[in-house]
Amino acid sequence: MGRTISATVWRAPGFIAGAFLIALIVVLCVWADAGYGDGRTHAQSDVSRGLPLRFDSEIVRLFIEDDSLKVEGTYRLLCRPRRVAIVSLLFPYPVDSLLGGARTSCVKCRVPGGNWQAVSYEELPQRMGARWMVPLDLGDTLDVHTVYHQAILASYARYIVTTTSAWGRPLRKARFEIYLPEDARDPQFSFPFEYQVLGDRSCYCFEAIGFMPDRDITVSWNHASDGRSGTESASH
Repeated sequence: MGRTISATVWRAPGFIAGAFLIALIVVLCVWADAGYGDGRTHAQSDVSRGLPLRFDSEIVRLFIEDDSLKVEGTYRLLCRPRRVAIVSLLFPYPVDSLLGGARTSCVKCRVPGGNWQAVSYEELPQRMGARWMVPLDLGDTLDVHTVYHQAILASYARYIVTTTSAWGRPLRKARFEIYLPEDARDPQFSFPFEYQVLGDRSCYCFEAIGFMPDRDITVSWNHASDGRSGTESASH
């Protein structure tokens, strides 16, 4: 995905503080305070050994029109509701010289097949990301959906997925769809996207099983009107 996620977790009767990343995440560690009563602490660990959730899969759609990028992402989390009630996740935006500022317009969650419910969030200073307050006590599987918008300064877009490695395990499944402007020509992708027609729209799709990326998703394209590539148009 393309962000860094730190987390603070609340637990009764004590508190657990943690920091981790969700493909959107950056650090994986969790520690405990006097809530355990015996002074135990948890060293840096993989999600299967103590963290309250695991990043399972994602479906991400990038819609590019004129000078803006809209990203719609749905992320499946495997939770341990008995361990924690709420997790605070920091969802960072891509920082790139060819991209402008970003902002979140929606965060919501549900158990699969259930009704969506709004998730509280706030923008971080300097538009570095958004902080989500995600309830983990709804069930052992949770879908979180977000929408964010980002300015693009060239015929180029980027979505961060390399933070998946912070979990220490690949995603079970990942799917990405990119919808380009109508006048886009000769798109270049960092992964093997394939042209498809979905409903009444055409897009480029990439799907992977056991996804552990070593590079982010990027796309650049030419405009039919001038034939310039994304990086070339940024300098004009």
